[in-house]
Formats: sequence, C-alpha cells, structure tokens
Amino acid sequence: MFLFDGNENSSKPYRHSSKPKRNKAKDAEAKAAAKAKKAQQDDMESLQITFYEIESWIEKTSPVLAKMTKELDRVSKHFDKGKKKKEETAANAPIDLSSMQWTLSFQPNNSMRLETNIKSVEQLIDALQKIKLVTESDTTPTKEETDDVDTTFSSSASLSSSSTAILDPPIEYWNQALWRRPGICLEQYKDCTLELSKLTEEVPPDMLSFVCQSYWDCLFPKFSADWSTFWDRSGDPQRNQVCIDSGLAMVFAHIIRHNKPACPNAQEISFYYYDRARQALLDYFESPDEATIEALLNLAMYCTLHKQYSTTRIYLELAYRMIVQLGYHRQSQLPTCRTMQKKYIKLFLVLYYHDMALSTYSAGSLLIDDDAHDIDFYQMLDDPMQSDEKSVIKDTFYVHLMELMKIHKRIQQMTREYQNQHLQHHYSGTLPPRWIKKIQTLEVALATWLDRVPVEYRMTREPTSETERMKQQSALLLMLHYQMQWIALHKAFLSPHHIPIKSESDTYSTHRSYAICSDAANRIVVMAEIVTENFNWCVCQLFLSCVYQASTIFCKSILTRDHKMKYSKGMIRRIISILAARRVNYGGFPDDLTACLSEFLEENESKEISDIQTLDQMLPDDYVQTVVYDDSYYNSPNMHVQCMNQQIK
Repeated sequence: MFLFDGNENSSKPYRHSSKPKRNKAKDAEAKAAAKAKKAQQDDMESLQITFYEIESWIEKTSPVLAKMTKELDRVSKHFDKGKKKKEETAANAPIDLSSMQWTLSFQPNNSMRLETNIKSVEQLIDALQKIKLVTESDTTPTKEETDDVDTTFSSSASLSSSSTAILDPPIEYWNQALWRRPGICLEQYKDCTLELSKLTEEVPPDMLSFVCQSYWDCLFPKFSADWSTFWDRSGDPQRNQVCIDSGLAMVFAHIIRHNKPACPNAQEISFYYYDRARQALLDYFESPDEATIEALLNLAMYCTLHKQYSTTRIYLELAYRMIVQLGYHRQSQLPTCRTMQKKYIKLFLVLYYHDMALSTYSAGSLLIDDDAHDIDFYQMLDDPMQSDEKSVIKDTFYVHLMELMKIHKRIQQMTREYQNQHLQHHYSGTLPPRWIKKIQTLEVALATWLDRVPVEYRMTREPTSETERMKQQSALLLMLHYQMQWIALHKAFLSPHHIPIKSESDTYSTHRSYAICSDAANRIVVMAEIVTENFNWCVCQLFLSCVYQASTIFCKSILTRDHKMKYSKGMIRRIISILAARRVNYGGFPDDLTACLSEFLEENESKEISDIQTLDQMLPDDYVQTVVYDDSYYNSPNMHVQCMNQQIK
C-alpha cells in the first residue's frame, strides 16, 4: 500500500490477452495520445505562467515607470527650451509612433528583456513626450492626483521586515547577502525517474511521522496541525489530493531546514510532490475554492525557500485574487458560522504571512494593501469550543504576530515618508513636532499590541511540559519581533554621522532613538541565543530578520567608533555564533549574512575579527560582555503601560 496516494494502490492482476497484436496497437495509440495530451498540458501551463509573469511584471514596474517618466519630464526642459511649442505642434499634427521599436522577450533564466532602437537621451525624452500626448487626458492633473502617484510608488516599494528606509547604507547588508548565491534550480530534479512506489519505499511510516511532526510543531502559520487535518483538506477527492501533494512538498522541503539526515532524499521527494501538485492545479484555476488557495500558498512557500521569488509571487497573486473573488478579505462577506469564519480568516492570515515572507527574503514589494481589507485576526481567538491546548498556543502566536506585522507596515510607510523629506534636522539630532507626533502614534500602537498579548506570552519561564515549552518558544519569538519593530521605528532617525552620548534631557531626538535601538538590539541577541540553545530556529519563522536588524545597530556603533565600539564587536560575534549554530542545515543565507558581517568588521579595521576563517572556530570569551537592559525607555516590556498613556502632542 502506498503511503501518500490512496487512488494509486489498487492494481489489477495481469491476464493473458488472446489478441496481443491488437492490444499492442491499442497500447501504442494510448501512449501516443497520452504523450500528446501531456505535451498540450505542458504548453498550456507554460502559456498560463507566461501570462501571469507578464501581468506581474507590468504591475511591479508601472509605478517605477510612472516615477521615471515624471522625473524625465521635469529635467527635459534642460534639453529643449522650446518644449511647449513642440508639444503644441505635435498635438495638432499626426503622431508617428511607428519609428519606435519596442521588443519584449523572455530569457531562459526566467527574466525579461526589453529592446528598443532609441540610442540617445534626446530620443528617449522625445518618445516619452509622444507617449504622454497619446495617453494623457485633456485636463491637467491636480495636485491631489500628483500626490496620489507619489503615494502609489511609495506604497509599492519594499516593506519587508528586513529593509527599513535606508538612510545609512553602510550598515545595511541584507540585499548584499541575499544575492551572494543563486536560488536552487528546481529543473535539475525534473528528469529524475523517481516513481511513487520507490519514494514510498524510501519513506517508512516512522520517518514520515517525524517529518510531519517537525513541520506541524514549527511556529509559522500553516493549515494542518495533525494527521486528521493533513489528509482531509477537501470533499473533492481530486482537489484533496492536490492539497496533500502541495503539503508534502512543503513538509519534505521543511525538514531539510531542521534535520537533513532524517530524510536523505527529502529534496528530490519534495520536488516530486511540488511538480505533481503544480501540474494538477491547472485544472482548478477557473473554479477557486479553499483547497485550491491552500495548495497555491503551500507551493508559494516552497518556492520562497528555493529563492524562486517570481514564481512565488505568481502563486500568491493567484491565491489573493481567489480570496478576493470569494470575498474572504472582507469581514461583511464572511459566514456567520464561527467554525467557517475562523477557517476563512486563517486562510487570509496564511496568505498575509507568506506575503511578508516573500517581501522579507526577496526585498521586494508587498502584494496585500491593508486598506483593501478589514479582516480582524483577533477574531480567530474567540473560539470557546477549541480544547486542544497546542492549537490554542499556535493560534494565539499566529494572530498576535500578524497583528504586529500590520503595525510594521505602518512603520515602514512612515519611515519612507521621512526619507523623502528634507533632512536638515536629521543631521542636527533634533526632530520637528510633526515627526514626533508620528513616532508617538506608532509607539502607542506597539504598546497597545503588547497589552493585548497574554501575560504568559510576554515573559519566559522554565517549561514544565511540552505545551509549556511551545508557549515559551512562542513568547520568545513574539518578543523578538516586538523589539525588532522598535528598531524599525527608530533606526530611520539615527544621525548618519555620529552617535551622541545619552543625555537625561533628551525627549524625542536622535539621541533617544539610538538608546532605544541599542536596548532593543541587546534584548534581541539574548533572546535569540535562548531560542538557538533550546529550540533551534527556522527561516520559515522570519527569525533572521530580527537578528539582522539587531546587527545593523552594532554595525552603526562600530562605523561611528562611539563609546560602545568594543562592546558592539562582541555582540556581533555573538550574532555570528547564532548564525553558525544552524550551519549544518543551512548552507546558504546564514553563511552569507556571516560573510557580510565579517567583511564589514575587516573593512573597519577590526583586528580581533579579521583572523576568523570559518564559522566553526570558537569565539573568545573576552568579547562576550554582560548585557544590561535599560528599562527607562518605552521599548521595555515593563514600560508599555506608560507608553500607552503618553500624551501625543
């Protein structure tokens, strides 16, 4: 009996045919027909994906092109003083666009190439003027319309948890680490002749049980939580099988990140189910339901883990459109049945998380606009019928994490607005009242979020059972992300040239922002060490983005050679130790982050660090210093009530 597919384990006994030649001819015809159908399906899949890639490319580039067009229009007067006369003449005369040649082609590496016969800046400006005359309306855009264009561009920029507004490029290295090595080429597994029977032989029940349990216990939003919820995803057997296949693809891809030796062929097995699920999904694009959306989200996370970000975005866009089509993004369109309502809210929650994960690891834009939905994730917790304690802990963690991510998106939008302003005050260490008010509003939002988190999820204590252990891990991860938000909020306000010594008279200033960032970074490192020692960490949990944000604050200290420079070097070495702890399972991104940190230290004349050749070397004890928390600032969990009650000026 096969472990993974109940529809394929009924084999008929062989019977000798009295007409072998006729049967052979029929078999040949059947094989030829099946081969032709398979080729047709492959062509349709390629065409479908191509269409979605084109649409995705247009959506992502339209705001950028709009901004570039606006900038070219602004500077074009320097090339042509008689622009107005030419526009009037061109408006009255027929516009010949036939001389312009634009060729859009697809490249083998999943990229696009745009070719044109334009050879000079003057020709480009002339082309843009003609395009503008063709497309613009008779009325002149108002100031509000112009502002809308800028807002659209700003909101489409990356809002990932790893990339705040970059006012200080020397300390930001996330993107540099991200692109140090290419993604995994999934096509290398396509020609593998692994059959389902062979796969099931290599995955005994005890191994499958371990692999699945590791996946279920890992704290990031997902759909299944046990065997019953894993095998039963839809009343339609075909859709149910697609859901199972996509789930198995993620299960085996995930175990590689936790315990590689547990399943030596996990990579090949995961691709087998990924490929089978994505082919079967072609039949369900036109009739969306929950199972189809779930399968799309499983495949999206699978592609994110393999750095196939363009494919991830296609799956997420498909899932998002289906959710909007079904009305699961609006509270008023959800069913009144509490069980079904919770199911659909969780569907949107998982989409929301995967969108954040893609934005984080690709440093790209977010798909979901918070103004376009009104789903309240907290409603998932209003379920008195739920008795399984592990499920309660997981749902509590997921809901509070996603509500925190909503605040994170507001923080990112604010920092981008700040970055686009005149920053004379930024260099002087002062902040104008307008920005102080914005900071206070977001600080209150963070404190209010913490106030809603149950007390047992705000502090850690020695676990006495498996459920208490899971609750402790949830608390650590929530507090890691909470402190990261304080860094994201205040890092944009750090002066790029110097770090001032703390002054008791400081209120809202770059002095205060640095103190908050430093304390939050210290807390993150200590909590990250506890997670590494007791639970291990996983890239699916966005753990690395928290550690990264902390490291940038210590890099800032070293770069400016402030009074904490030596201390900061020691803290970076502790971060390198955290990254090294999972190197057995991660041969990629953590090593790349470490390499960037080591290069940074070497470039800044760090004699103590420059001798490190590998991550396996022990770190000297004299660099590990005692961390003292500063509970006088609002990022301290002990100060959240005072923060909530502060008077917004």
